Amino acid sequence: GSALRTNRLTHEHFHKNSYSRMRVYLAVQVVSMTMCRLIDEQIEDDKLNAEFYAPLREGIEVGDRVVDIFNGTVTNKGGNNKHCENVNSPTHKHIKELLDALALFCEWRDEALQTRKDANLFIPYTSFDDLCSMVFGLIGVAQTYLKDDSTRTMVQRRGSTDVLEHAFGHIRNRDRNFNVAQGRQGVGQGAARRQNSLDG
Repeated sequence: GSALRTNRLTHEHFHKNSYSRMRVYLAVQVVSMTMCRLIDEQIEDDKLNAEFYAPLREGIEVGDRVVDIFNGTVTNKGGNNKHCENVNSPTHKHIKELLDALALFCEWRDEALQTRKDANLFIPYTSFDDLCSMVFGLIGVAQTYLKDDSTRTMVQRRGSTDVLEHAFGHIRNRDRNFNVAQGRQGVGQGAARRQNSLDG
């Protein structure tokens, strides 16, 4: 009740349907410091076993940090400094943070599958694959395009597929029955826009 309202979590966050599943911000708010605060409040109010909830809280906190790094979040809505910045070298501190986060999720996966033999104790594999792709994709861009002297900067929040989706959306708006040639043209335009959007 009051704890959910205080932490801005709603019915939509927990009772998913085909519409709410497409609303990314709902998922991001669940795997955030908002949820960590809720866990802390429940431990304090209900005298729950803090040690029991510690691994869950750690996973949520790490997930929140990953989101902040990819969004380049400087300060959150509460005005708290998140100490995130755009990646400007192949050895940037955020790269180590992301690898450490991925290592934690790998450890979690191995424990769920090998020790407890229960895949339901881990996140969905599609989500894990997405996490791996995001982390290794960012590292690949950093290793390929950035320089050790920090003269190039990547704006990682622009590294999504939005520009490609927008390019195809514009083609569909012009012609609902677009052909393969137009599709290839759209891919080229989208790739060019994405490259431009990654530059700081």
